[in-house]
Amino acid sequence: MQEFYEDVKLFNRIAGKDTASTKQQLLDQIKLIQEELDELREGVENSDPEEILDGAADVGVTFFGLISQLENIGF
Repeated sequence: MQEFYEDVKLFNRIAGKDTASTKQQLLDQIKLIQEELDELREGVENSDPEEILDGAADVGVTFFGLISQLENIGF
């Protein structure tokens, strides 16, 4: 799990999205997490294994992205 988190941190650093300087940027990240959770729920409701796996991975990436942002601003 630690390696996955480090990969997400690197990805976000390269993409320039590793720090949130405003409340709105944090809210935007939370919105992304919610969108991925919605896709995961759809996959479960439709018994779609591919969508479930994709959704679960995307939830992890967006959640760890938020944690990385928080860590980088001092939390």
